[in-house]
Amino acid sequence: MKTVVAVLDTMWGERNARAPRYFQINPNNRSGKMLYRLVGPYRRLWVTNSCREMVNNARRHGKPDPGWLAENLRRLKPDLVLVCGKIAQKTFREACPMKWDGCDDISIPHPAARNWSQKQIKRISRKIEKKLGDPVEEVCMVCWEPADPDHPHKKCNRLWRIL
Repeated sequence: MKTVVAVLDTMWGERNARAPRYFQINPNNRSGKMLYRLVGPYRRLWVTNSCREMVNNARRHGKPDPGWLAENLRRLKPDLVLVCGKIAQKTFREACPMKWDGCDDISIPHPAARNWSQKQIKRISRKIEKKLGDPVEEVCMVCWEPADPDHPHKKCNRLWRIL
């Protein structure tokens, strides 16, 4: 199974604290829904942040730490890195100035951004598929049956690209 790591900006929660090095994101929060929609549910998805601090408000940001990010990526050994948002992209460029062996990266908008279009989601999903080289199959998100033109949920237009 291929490993995808999403690099976000700053973790936020109920209090200021030290963020975990990496974690598996909740598929029901805004960022998690978009990330799983992009990579599909059957890939190993880890999330790390550019900043080691956790803040208590979504409008606040920690201090980017390229060394901390580079160490997290070395530990996770990803096949693909999704670099999400401007702060993460800047920190990633400082942490990993050169391409590393066997790992690709794709810069994308932050997954919680409110301006994602269906066209953009499809384009990035296909780019992820191409980079990972995995065969994919479209299935319905409602019932997980293979998608076809006569599928009963075809009107929902919510298909995942799945391994």
